[in-house]
Amino acid sequence: DGANSIVTDDNGNGGGGNYNGHYLPANIDIIAEATLVPSQHEMEEEDLNIASTEAACELVPIGTNNNAPPDEAPPSEMVTSTLNNHDGLADPSRQQHNANCADNTLPAAVIATAEPMGKMSAVICNRHFRLGWWHFIIVIAIVLLILLPSTLIPQRRNRQQDDTTNWMDDHTNYLQATIEQILIQNSISNAATFNDTSSPQYQALDWMANSGDGADAIQSESIQGATPYIIQRYILAVLYYSTTGVGWRKQYDFLTNTNECEWGVGANNGFNVIDCNNDGFVTLINLWQNQLVGVIPTELVHLRNCTALDFLTNRLSGEVPVEITQMKLDYLNLGYNQLSGTVMPEYGNLVNVSYLMMDFNKLVGTIPPELGKLTQLSGWLSLEGNSLTGTIPQSFVGFTNATWIYLNQNDLTGSAEFLCDALKPVEGYGYTNMNLTSPLLELQVDREKVNCTCCKCCPVKGN
Repeated sequence: DGANSIVTDDNGNGGGGNYNGHYLPANIDIIAEATLVPSQHEMEEEDLNIASTEAACELVPIGTNNNAPPDEAPPSEMVTSTLNNHDGLADPSRQQHNANCADNTLPAAVIATAEPMGKMSAVICNRHFRLGWWHFIIVIAIVLLILLPSTLIPQRRNRQQDDTTNWMDDHTNYLQATIEQILIQNSISNAATFNDTSSPQYQALDWMANSGDGADAIQSESIQGATPYIIQRYILAVLYYSTTGVGWRKQYDFLTNTNECEWGVGANNGFNVIDCNNDGFVTLINLWQNQLVGVIPTELVHLRNCTALDFLTNRLSGEVPVEITQMKLDYLNLGYNQLSGTVMPEYGNLVNVSYLMMDFNKLVGTIPPELGKLTQLSGWLSLEGNSLTGTIPQSFVGFTNATWIYLNQNDLTGSAEFLCDALKPVEGYGYTNMNLTSPLLELQVDREKVNCTCCKCCPVKGN
């Protein structure tokens, strides 16, 4: 119709011409129905549709020169897109490509074959997707953008964690060194004990530095004012580790972040496990019947305000540290354990003690006369159930305030009549003392070995 002129012979062979402003060579077989050639009105509408679609698809010459004159056929070398398939329309990829083009812009697919290159087909859209070197660069860049954050960020987090861990380690080491220096300067523990990581002293120090609130005390306004509380908390931790605290019958809040004066409040049969004075210093430790296994630590002597120790009925072993006798105790109960050694003369230094109980242990040797210094005894003196030998010291006549004296189940010999005359116990074996003014209720010895007419316990065999 002027805009589109295609010349064909009687056999349908194309003679060249224009279609929609594009040149078609003379040796192109046109495989299309007559209805594929739109009218002028349809072409105008179609041109508008094509112009408005960015991905429009149109037939172009089988070459790259769109401006070739109608009478100049492009050389076959300029064919830009071919599908080497001799089955014509049977090629599924070609049909799909034509369908894509047809869906976008053209009302029908036009399939052209070119000669003399053999039976080759081509469908060309006005937008070609050709891979170039810059496509690979873009793809690599995208991959790197995806992968690099996933590899770098964890490394950065790991570095941050490592930095935090290193800082915490440095901080812990500083605290530990500071506390250790305080303990050594105040002669609380031997410096050599901190070199053994299995020692109770090292374990207590490590707990203080890591979770024992040592940092709070050290960071207080006055390190000098905080020192006694650092020492006190450390000593209780040493006691815990020295007696296998993890195996205690009850933990009584030991080694928690609460104040040590709040450990085991009213928890031991209604009694406090730890008592403190108004200044927050420990005055009593009550751990009786709690399955303590181990030794009594010497560090207890540095609890300057502690006046009572009750470790009755446990499994403590070893010798009682002589340092214990330097404490200001008025109550010491070590009965029913597995303690060894002797009754030390230094016990006589406990001049304020009113109860001294070391019964049913593994003590040997004689009873030292220095015990006679304990004139403040108003409760019990119990040495029974050991392997003590020798005689009863004459100095015992000074126990004028004692209520119970138990010396039986030992290997003592001699006489205790002098105690009958001096102390006049209220009750004896087979009689009652009518002098009820005497505070001594009971005096017990092995009467088959020790002569005592006023003693209540353990009569001579046959009597």
